[in-house]
Amino acid sequence: MTNKELVAAGHAFAKAQDADAPLTEIAKLVSDLATRLDVITVLSDVLTAENLALKNYIDGECYIESKRTGVYTCAGINKPETPATDAILNEVRAEGVEMYAQTLRRKQEDAFTESEYRHTKLGRAAVSAEKFADQLRAGRAEGGV
Repeated sequence: MTNKELVAAGHAFAKAQDADAPLTEIAKLVSDLATRLDVITVLSDVLTAENLALKNYIDGECYIESKRTGVYTCAGINKPETPATDAILNEVRAEGVEMYAQTLRRKQEDAFTESEYRHTKLGRAAVSAEKFADQLRAGRAEGGV
């Protein structure tokens, strides 16, 4: 079964569900969907890393010669936009920032018993990190793509 067929089967199966659906059928379909999603996620991560490496290479190493003037210029100046790659990179970065915010929140909980001042500072830092993660996802953060 192809990925498209599996997705279609999953949607059709979900629409047709009632209380009498055998759990083994549901479990097998969910397992197949999860496995395919894992594979696609890994492929997406690999392609994103390759795209980033290519973009960096073009920006730093590639030069093109103008047929009209004979002048060499950096190929990165006219490189195509890569919004899908940029969105994936920003999502990965945002997940990292959110992990940092979660760490701050855990420290904030521990600090609550130590002092109200430290508790408040950690909370503000966590909120700031969460806002930055949202900006990354929206493509508006400095340092994002």
